[in-house]
Amino acid sequence: MKTFLAILRIGIFLVLSALAFVGWRAFSIWSADTKPVSTESAWSKVNVMVGEGVTLQSEFRLPYHQTPTDVIPSRIPEALVIRKSSLQWTRGKLGVDGFRDWKMQLDAVLLSDASIAGQSIAFPLTSWGKGNSGKVTVSLPGLNSAYAEEMPDQPAFETAALKIDPPAPELPEMELEERRSPWWIIAVLASLGIVCLMILALVRRLRRPSPPWETAQVELDRLDSANDDLPTLYTRLADILKTYTGSRFGCSAQASCPHEFRRLLDQVEHGSLTDEVRSRLHELLCETDSVRFAHQSVGRERFAAALAPVREFVKATTPTSSSRNEPA
Repeated sequence: MKTFLAILRIGIFLVLSALAFVGWRAFSIWSADTKPVSTESAWSKVNVMVGEGVTLQSEFRLPYHQTPTDVIPSRIPEALVIRKSSLQWTRGKLGVDGFRDWKMQLDAVLLSDASIAGQSIAFPLTSWGKGNSGKVTVSLPGLNSAYAEEMPDQPAFETAALKIDPPAPELPEMELEERRSPWWIIAVLASLGIVCLMILALVRRLRRPSPPWETAQVELDRLDSANDDLPTLYTRLADILKTYTGSRFGCSAQASCPHEFRRLLDQVEHGSLTDEVRSRLHELLCETDSVRFAHQSVGRERFAAALAPVREFVKATTPTSSSRNEPA
């Protein structure tokens, strides 16, 4: 039982430590407005003719609370036109550092042979509990562009993609939502905290010491089936008797000799402690000293008979359910 409780305490400590770290890490990332990162960007092909389509593929690492939108980027190089319906985001796995991998794919048409290397495209983001979460910027890799000698009969994309969209209507200014912590993190941590408190309460209940009469009965049962030598068995029996007497009646009996133990019993007022019981226990301790120190030869049957008065003493002094709350 002690090994189980020790392992359980270590497990609870590790769980609480992991929860504290996860909660601290999640809140620190959310509250610090950690910036997203563009890790890699590449075109589907490097050599492109003016008027030809090309696909931009990028990879990002965004904080767990930020999510990309399907809104067309707000900043686009003049040499490119974006196909509106081509923007695709692929959600990746969430890492232990609190960042999630994202992949983006976007189709564009090259309008001129002007260099676009070093220019950028900005993608808007949304975030939990915040009105405006900013954007993630992609630095465009370069393209080898040139004009074709003849324009192709079929353009790379539908001609509707090359039409200029009408200006968007002006939207009224919106007040930013009040900044607040993600509710689900608080709910999860609170639930896990309640579970841990329940486990701790169970551990404390398991660690609650057993009553002395139950402990004595268990020790006597173990002693009855033990295979030790007789001096050891008698020593253990005397220890059980003295320990139980001291715990049950609140006296110091562990280091007492047989005569001192008898005087202690004479001072205890209990209905089951008759003079006969006191005498039998006193004789048992005297016999124990004779076996231990005088090397008196006794048989196994004699020790089995010595167990009986101790069992009867423990059983007779075990309080009933109605009297356990009363002082002895």
